Amino acid sequence: MTCPPNVNPWLCEKLKKMGVIKDPPGSPSGPTLNLLIQVEPKAANDVIATLRRMGLSPGQPFFFGQFIEVSAPAALVPAIAQVPGVVKINYNMPVRIPSVSASYVIPPFPVLPQAPVNPPPSLSPLAANDKFIPTSVARQVMGLPEDNILRNTLIAVLDTGGPWPFHPQVQGLEEVAMSFVPFEPSPIDGHGHGSWCTTAAIGKEASTTYGEVKGASTAGRKVIFAKVLSNLGVGQTSWIIKGMEWAYLQGAKVISMSLGGEPQGGVDDDPFCQVINTLYKAGVYTVIASGDSGPGLWTLDSPGFCPNSLTVGAYVITDNDISWFSSNGPSARWYREHPKDWERDYAKYGDLIVKPDVVAPGGGRKEERLRPWEFIYSGCMGYFCGTYSGSLMLGYPYEGLMGTSQATPLVAGAVALAFDRGNISSIDDVKRRMKAAWLRTTRRRALGGAGGS
Repeated sequence: MTCPPNVNPWLCEKLKKMGVIKDPPGSPSGPTLNLLIQVEPKAANDVIATLRRMGLSPGQPFFFGQFIEVSAPAALVPAIAQVPGVVKINYNMPVRIPSVSASYVIPPFPVLPQAPVNPPPSLSPLAANDKFIPTSVARQVMGLPEDNILRNTLIAVLDTGGPWPFHPQVQGLEEVAMSFVPFEPSPIDGHGHGSWCTTAAIGKEASTTYGEVKGASTAGRKVIFAKVLSNLGVGQTSWIIKGMEWAYLQGAKVISMSLGGEPQGGVDDDPFCQVINTLYKAGVYTVIASGDSGPGLWTLDSPGFCPNSLTVGAYVITDNDISWFSSNGPSARWYREHPKDWERDYAKYGDLIVKPDVVAPGGGRKEERLRPWEFIYSGCMGYFCGTYSGSLMLGYPYEGLMGTSQATPLVAGAVALAFDRGNISSIDDVKRRMKAAWLRTTRRRALGGAGGS
């Protein structure tokens, strides 16, 4: 027996390794899997009824009725594939924060709430000469205007949650927030990563130990964020897709996501790409981290490898180069291991699937061995805050982090600002302009001139 055609190819390989589907056929076996089933919206209720008759407990349909999540024995996957109305069976893939910072220091316990106290930089556990570059400087490197208040455009940040309303960078703004983590009903960030990304994208100007911080843009009146990753920085594909649907319904024009997981096949197979395609057609810009699995090639995460996303790599200001950890293209590991799939999809999409699309300040250095490292500095609320740039015990509400996670909200804010001012009209416009800028920079370098950022 072979895989039914509507089983995701990544999941198909997984089932074969588990012995559920063999060629030649073998006895079905295997543990319970978390599945993400794509369905025809009109048939969603009938699919749910059939799954219940099979002894399963599916959730309610989401993303405009296109997806259902369910836990099922692996041996039942071929039978589920035969249910009328089932378009594709995917794995409900684990998703995580890609930030390279987390691999160096992990705080031993949470400290909440955060107190607005200025600890001395000498308390940092990192080298004394590491650089902490506030977002006000990063945005200058990006060439962003000082007048950065969004008048009509809304950004939604999907991450570990957002900052408490009393944080200096969001004080006085209306918070519109939701949690899609089943066991963490509060959307407030208990980790730190999500509040960092929120303030970097739309935070107000504030004074800190390392200078002024200021979001790439500043929210005019609303701060929109969703908790789609737990306070441990992990989640599931279904949580993120639900958050994307919610952000769209809140009126967000730009969705910033500093997260990623293993791609499920090619770009036409991965469920994230299907969702991003739908939002793209609705005029929503998804700005996504490429991942922190560099410097090797074919190391992009999903959803960063999706054609219609704006995929962001990390740039280091000190070296005027790409950060060592920034995931490299041309795409994800699946394509390296399945070159025929790459040939097929490149013939269909061309350079749209060659990633990343842009780079922005994300800290680090061009080589890991070089010191000092750069850390981008912004607002932060959660147990991670204070780990790098101050005392964890004091709970300082700012933090220096490095990663494509840090570059992504800066780009999201810049894209929202450009759209708000009428300078761009689509994600494709951004990609065209960035490619033109890259060509100009390459020519300057070839002629011995100074490289651009």
